[in-house]
Amino acid sequence: MPKPSMRAVVIRITVLALVNVGLPTLAFILLPPWVGVVPALVVGTAIPALFVLIQWPIRKKLDPIGALAAVAYGIGLLVFVASGENPFVLKIQEAVLVGPVGIVLLISAIAKRPLLMTVMRYARRRKGESPTPANDFERRLWQAPTAVLGSALLVNALTTITLAFTLSTSTFLIIHKPVAFLITLAGIVIAVLLVKRRLAEVGAWAGKAPKRVTTTITGVRVFDGTQLTEPQDVSFSTVFENGDPAVRTDVVVDGSGATLLPGLIDAHTHTVRGRDDLASLARWGATTALDMATWPAPFAQAMRHQPGVADLRTAGTPATGPGGHHAGLPNFPKDGLIASPDDAASFVARRVEDGVDYVKIILDGPPPAGLSVDTAKAVVAEAHRNGLRVVAHAASLTAYRDAVAAGVDILTHVPMDGLLDQDDIEGIAGSVAVVPTLVMMEGMARTREDADYASARENVRRLHRAGVRILAGTDANAAPGIPWSPPHGASLHHELELLVDAGLTPAEAIASATTLTADTFALGDRGRVEVGLRGDAVLVHGDPTADIGVTRDITHVWIEGNRISGAGEPPSAQAQAPVEGAVREDSGQAPRHDARKDAVVTPYWKRRGVIAVVAVLAVAAGVVVTHGNTDAGPAAAQHGTRAQSASGFLNDVAEVAATQPTGSGKYWKTHLKTIDVYTSRSMQSTYVVAGKTVREGKSPGWRIGARRLGWNALDHLPTNPASLVRQIENARKDSVQENEDTGTLGFVQASTLLASAPASPELRGGLFRALAQVKGVSVVGTVKDSAGRSGTELAFHGGVGTTEVIVDPKTSTLLELVAPWRNEKDQRRTTYLSAGLTDRIG
Repeated sequence: MPKPSMRAVVIRITVLALVNVGLPTLAFILLPPWVGVVPALVVGTAIPALFVLIQWPIRKKLDPIGALAAVAYGIGLLVFVASGENPFVLKIQEAVLVGPVGIVLLISAIAKRPLLMTVMRYARRRKGESPTPANDFERRLWQAPTAVLGSALLVNALTTITLAFTLSTSTFLIIHKPVAFLITLAGIVIAVLLVKRRLAEVGAWAGKAPKRVTTTITGVRVFDGTQLTEPQDVSFSTVFENGDPAVRTDVVVDGSGATLLPGLIDAHTHTVRGRDDLASLARWGATTALDMATWPAPFAQAMRHQPGVADLRTAGTPATGPGGHHAGLPNFPKDGLIASPDDAASFVARRVEDGVDYVKIILDGPPPAGLSVDTAKAVVAEAHRNGLRVVAHAASLTAYRDAVAAGVDILTHVPMDGLLDQDDIEGIAGSVAVVPTLVMMEGMARTREDADYASARENVRRLHRAGVRILAGTDANAAPGIPWSPPHGASLHHELELLVDAGLTPAEAIASATTLTADTFALGDRGRVEVGLRGDAVLVHGDPTADIGVTRDITHVWIEGNRISGAGEPPSAQAQAPVEGAVREDSGQAPRHDARKDAVVTPYWKRRGVIAVVAVLAVAAGVVVTHGNTDAGPAAAQHGTRAQSASGFLNDVAEVAATQPTGSGKYWKTHLKTIDVYTSRSMQSTYVVAGKTVREGKSPGWRIGARRLGWNALDHLPTNPASLVRQIENARKDSVQENEDTGTLGFVQASTLLASAPASPELRGGLFRALAQVKGVSVVGTVKDSAGRSGTELAFHGGVGTTEVIVDPKTSTLLELVAPWRNEKDQRRTTYLSAGLTDRIG
């Protein structure tokens, strides 16, 4: 028997809800004037009960919606009769029933364990299916509908209570039920439409999408793997899995002055947030993502072949030693821990069963931190026996040598603890490709004293000169416990710039993200603009072989011939010029196409404006709850009235800061979300993760202006606000933060001092007063940080974006710092759980 479509399932649930809830409600509205309240409640209870009894012998299953409706009305009937038919009990009985259900639904949505997801998974198990473990996409699918439905029920309950205290019984019976019914119905309808919208985004809804789209770009230069061709016309298309094959769309784009690149490939990513990460990559022209560690396997498999986002390839669970750093990551699978060569065969067999595209091993050091050379050799041999390439995480000279000795195919990362010698390079050249992830190395150099980015850059230069195949990868991730997280998509363009800085020509850098990566990973259907290959393409304004920065100036991105909306940064006026008049539907200058012939899907809320208004009015509380639990960050949870001016607020906080006790202790402890840092007065720092020391070394200290200060030097800083303002405003640009303006840098430096430095109360008060005098600071309002703590958010509007800090005005504690990185789209969030003196480490 064929499985019903998702549309059929949702329609059936909607019909059941209307029959089991709508009909009893109508009975309760219409019957009391004629037969009385008790008979009306009896009829309301009987309708869903009879419906359940009729369905049971036919479907051989109990209808849960009907059963719940019958129980709810039955409880109302019993309570009303037991109370001596008290009118007030009749009024509030519905609120007592639906209010807690709404609260439970809201709590489950906030906890990212939506109850609707649990119900649907239970229903699938009752049908004999075995649903895979819940993943991020499934939680997101049901989180918004759960919050909306919970909000509707809660609003229903609150409305009931309000009307119960303000209306007479007769008026209440006439008015309440229609109002409550409409509120609940609006919640159900909007919840269903939200599910439909989410499923439509991933092609899971059986809609009438066009099956084939043909795009022609005229007069465009094409990157052929080494250089640009002469201007030519390029046509490409794709065949989708659903839709009417008779529908066809033709789009013409003027490519004058533009360059067509093959879809970019990021050779090292991590898909932690599922579809959102893949969508971010796609918007920046990365149409293929080579994931280097994602688990569990069902989650990784669910993200494959998602339309409209980057195509995913994955290594699944990597192999590492039981004592390695990666082994301590949250929920790291135990089957990824390998202690000896004897474990190699079973590890590879599990990866083959998971359906991975290649195998990854992590060489953190000698056992038990990492894999021994013999163990690595055994994994490589077993993987090759199964036709799989092996990628090795190797970030040190020793790890590089061990990986080469083990016979891996691809090295990811590049040593920062020294320079590769001629023997090392000869062992790599000709047989091993390298994914340096310079953007990650650059970031790690900011957080680790023993990491030297100059060594990483020089090593890439040496490898390139020796003819080693260099591939572009970023290590983009949003994983907890990782000290640096390059953003998906945007960081790939910075990686290309860093590769050029390390000696590659712009054309070689582009090849490293297209043809070379496709060849290395045997992706024969992509990486080039050639007849018969996937229609993955990126149109940029200008010549990226002359200026690698042009790759950021994206005008269009296509994946399998389907244009991706919102691709790249907003194009400049110059960038818009060559495609003016192309795809006119974007500008609204041409007559609207017939919907059946238009490849661009009309935005959801434009087609359903009435539903949008109903959603805002009926379920505003649910929208706020859901929005506060997405990747928008703590600013999305803003509430309350607008605070006083920034100057007044900061001066008030300064008074609090100057009166805080100092405490005592030998170490200054900064407690972050993923790590604890203990710093002594001699500036020796110890880094502790989950109670284990992971690194020790000399701390670089704290920056203010052009100075880097140790603990003792903080005591000699002036506390006069005017002097501190001069130092903040004279902040010198850091060489590795080339796109950061001095105003932003100064604000970030002062905020970092307040959050993580052992500053005296007088100095903290002076810093707050100094910030009160800095121009560009404003009060946003009361928010919650990512740890759920309330505070007041301040925003500094600098040249490269907005820097945000959250301050607890009661204690003067700086809770969270959100600073821009490269551009306003890419931000780094640091949450300070606590900071203070302590006498011991751990």
